[in-house]
Amino acid sequence: DEVEAKCAALARMLRSASHVVAFTGAGVSTGAGIPDFRSGLNTVLPTGPGLWELPKVDRPSILEQCAKATPGRAHRALQRLWAAGVVKHVISQNVDGLHRKSGIPVEALSELHGNIFAERCTRCSTEFERDFSTICPGGLTGRSCERAGCAGPLR
Repeated sequence: DEVEAKCAALARMLRSASHVVAFTGAGVSTGAGIPDFRSGLNTVLPTGPGLWELPKVDRPSILEQCAKATPGRAHRALQRLWAAGVVKHVISQNVDGLHRKSGIPVEALSELHGNIFAERCTRCSTEFERDFSTICPGGLTGRSCERAGCAGPLR
């Protein structure tokens, strides 16, 4: 079977590699039930058409979907590969925080477009992970740094 052959080839490449970095995007999160932005109206994805394809009034709340989502099979597989020392680093274009929720530590993760559940102090750069969306108009969340002696504004 073609899929088994491709999986075997991938396993051989992973075993022979000295430094594996995974680069992920929307496809990883569609498997966890979060719709992407670009899939056409005729997509076969169970998440349906991309959000940009739908009229604004028909778009589901992506923030709510991200808050409710749990890591999918791809997130869990990457976490296991990281835990086994095979994958050294994960680069993600997604903002949903699911790689962190899967157990991949911040030090082994680059979130290129940020994380809607993370706030960073504009003064001391301490980051705070939240269980709610931190998206706010203007960038500042209105909360202050919790690090002792700082109290800088969070972004």
